[in-house]
Amino acid sequence: MGGKGIAIFEIAKPNWFDKYCSSYAVEKQNDTNGKIKKYNAALYGDGTFFNVSALKRIYASGFNTVMIGPNKKSLTRGEDTEWCYLLLLQNLEMWYSGNLQFKHYLNKERITWAYYLELKKGIANGAALLFSYHYILQNNNISSVFYFVKYLKQTLLHTLLYIKYFGYKVISNANEKQLAFVIAQSKMKSFYYNFFASYQSFKRIKKLLK
Repeated sequence: MGGKGIAIFEIAKPNWFDKYCSSYAVEKQNDTNGKIKKYNAALYGDGTFFNVSALKRIYASGFNTVMIGPNKKSLTRGEDTEWCYLLLLQNLEMWYSGNLQFKHYLNKERITWAYYLELKKGIANGAALLFSYHYILQNNNISSVFYFVKYLKQTLLHTLLYIKYFGYKVISNANEKQLAFVIAQSKMKSFYYNFFASYQSFKRIKKLLK
């Protein structure tokens, strides 16, 4: 069960913040209160209540998660998303209530455009690592052959998007173009460099489901 983060700023809110605020774990996470019905329903970790016993069962089985949280070298995100996916694989549900509100303090260093680009890069870096979950949650056929085909298609897609947004960035250095390029580049690199790690995650999830 997740709620709604209310941003508290150390300095004046930047004019671009409202458009991209969801990356900061603030504002609503679903259009209505209740069950989130998307196949890949996920909640940001801040202010979220997780079914701890269900997660403990998974870890007790020897299962190793693939995502890590931010560290000194990287703003990679996705550990909370992976927990949500692990719960969905146990046929549990994601719910949202805007009545559950918490205050999220944002210092001045975190609301610069440069920091936001690094944050989005960190989120996009996990694309290939979380692909195994997306594939299994969306497909009944979870054979390795189909996994390889889907992974290859995603790699090609993000390569083409990188080329597209690289061209846009050359033409215009506007914030929106910068952001699109950073996300496309990071996702492309993620799929190029993380095939083995993603496939190992895919095999672990298959074993877990058995």
